[in-house]
Amino acid sequence: YSLFSPLEIRSRSRDVCVDCSTKDCYRGNETSTGCPTNLFPATLAENTYCTTCTECIRACPHDNLTIQIRPVSNDLFRKNRFEWDESILAVILLSLTTFHGLTMTPHWTVWNHWLRAQSGLGPEAVFTMLMLAVLGICVGAYFISSVISKFMARGSGIQTGRVFKAYAYSLIPVALFYHLAHNCMHFFMEGQNLIPLLSDPFGWGWNLFGTSEKIYRPLLGLPSIWVIQMVMIVVGHIYGVLIADKISLKLFVQQKKRILSLIPLLLLMILYSSVSILLIAQPMLMKSGM
Repeated sequence: YSLFSPLEIRSRSRDVCVDCSTKDCYRGNETSTGCPTNLFPATLAENTYCTTCTECIRACPHDNLTIQIRPVSNDLFRKNRFEWDESILAVILLSLTTFHGLTMTPHWTVWNHWLRAQSGLGPEAVFTMLMLAVLGICVGAYFISSVISKFMARGSGIQTGRVFKAYAYSLIPVALFYHLAHNCMHFFMEGQNLIPLLSDPFGWGWNLFGTSEKIYRPLLGLPSIWVIQMVMIVVGHIYGVLIADKISLKLFVQQKKRILSLIPLLLLMILYSSVSILLIAQPMLMKSGM
């Protein structure tokens, strides 16, 4: 998700970093531990492994590092290197957001109880089985789409693994915005509970602002929340399509093969967005359970 972030830590001048003899941002000093993920800001090109802990900013003796604003999804649009670990994580993130949403619907409770009754297994075992099933379906569907993409672009020399690795990055905004859409329900239905807590933040019986004993209505009604969720899912879908298009330009030379390779992925995105809309349309339980 950090690849989508509107913030980044970068050096003001790369020359200053190169000429620095101590490299405190990397090694650390008496005021900072240095970068915990062993990144050197002078060569930092994307956010993948940067946690924005700002240790490098505190350590820099030249005041050459800064947090700056950038266009959202900047790293994804400029992505040139595609790694197996990152692409697999992207697909799993998409799978887990689906799984998380599913566990908070009435269907999950029905399936859970039915499987426990049929198998005689305990709640942890059944929970794990259903989680692995959802993950397997999502990852399998994406793998099949990659195989079909390679087949449709046959003659291009691109292998299935390359398609899988590259196009997986386009799923990141799809997963991110569904995650945000899902949590809209919690925020707008439960966020008003922060108001009483402001008066008694430690549970010590305080009433600093006269709100600790009051009960407030949800911030928004369900129809309004559903509209916001729909918009978020659509926005994530649009970003996914745009990023997939950018990635395809780096994979294929011929326009026809590039477009053909995108068709299975776009159909999969439409399917996933439809499932996401179906999930958020279900009665949502506030807490999931085994």
